[in-house]
Amino acid sequence: MTKNPLPSRRSPMLNIAGRTLTAVAAFAASCLLAYGQPPVVTNTSTYGDAAEASGTIVDNCKSGFFDIHVYANAGVTHGGGATTQLAAYSFVEVAGYDTCTQTTFGNSYSGPVQFSADDSKGVQVPKTVTASGQLPSDDGTDTVTFNMALNGVGVAYQDKRDDHEIFSFGNSVLKIDDKADMNATLGTGAVTISSQSVGNLSVSNFVVYLYNYKTHVLTVTR
Repeated sequence: MTKNPLPSRRSPMLNIAGRTLTAVAAFAASCLLAYGQPPVVTNTSTYGDAAEASGTIVDNCKSGFFDIHVYANAGVTHGGGATTQLAAYSFVEVAGYDTCTQTTFGNSYSGPVQFSADDSKGVQVPKTVTASGQLPSDDGTDTVTFNMALNGVGVAYQDKRDDHEIFSFGNSVLKIDDKADMNATLGTGAVTISSQSVGNLSVSNFVVYLYNYKTHVLTVTR
């Protein structure tokens, strides 16, 4: 039986200082098609342990959201080239608005990271996860640094995911397709994240998931 205790992990609609990012994304996507820019597709196939933390960014100036995904045993194919095998891989999204500077901020980041999981031979949902890394942005203009120490809570459940979303920041648009067959559990823990462009990000109200994937494919089209 498939169990979905919470809604989709990413925020499909986020209002920041009166702006609706979903509307911006739809408009930007139409522009992408109109100008005929060739898409760049990154496919990531993973199995085994994984973790995710997603939530809000709030301080005196900034409001927004973040989403950190970390996967073990990743095969990454970028732009139709050769597949690169990585022991651990992360994909991070950040987006928001700074009322002090009256500017939006955001980017997507990806690359190899440090990842450790206590999961009893790699076939169960991990009880604890630690992950850290410094990742370049996918457009080459920024870097993000994060640290996570997570613990699973409650009973693991079987789940299947087939998510299709659009993520927009600045002049960039990402179409994200995320399909998986897995065991999962909710979690708690500590998360810190900062970027070169906006500094430390104050995170709160975040949701944690720990996974053991049977199969998983993440497709990001830029």
